[in-house]
Amino acid sequence: MSLEGHFYTAANKLLDQDKLVENFISGADKRVKNLEVSQKKFVRCPFSLNQELITLNIKKMEE
Repeated sequence: MSLEGHFYTAANKLLDQDKLVENFISGADKRVKNLEVSQKKFVRCPFSLNQELITLNIKKMEE
């Protein structure tokens, strides 16, 4: 094998390794995103907008 052929083969191996790494990272990314979505919880937090406005008005009146 010529020196040029050796470098070409080595470069191809690096490209293949890069592809494997990219695929691994991409797959891990997708699994984490799926896990995050499946573990989300939605909590209902009741509040009174009227009470918030009254509080703001009182603060403005005190200024």
